[in-house]
Amino acid sequence: AAFRLNLPPDMVRRGIHDVFHAELLRPFVPNDDERFPGRSWEQIARIPLEKPQSAVTEIVGHRTLGDSTVFYAKWDKG
Repeated sequence: AAFRLNLPPDMVRRGIHDVFHAELLRPFVPNDDERFPGRSWEQIARIPLEKPQSAVTEIVGHRTLGDSTVFYAKWDKG
């Protein structure tokens, strides 16, 4: 059981998929901006859709720091 949602054009441009399984859908609960600022769609939608100016071309090494891994990368400045 899947549902297709009518998403705003901005969400479609950002590549957000419009079909969701019924088990993934929940009733809408508005954001509490006092407890979690910066999570409203209007604030997220202001992030530009520009392509990145550089990209990773190769992972050249890595090391472990505690529970995390740090990767060393070779970058292409595009």
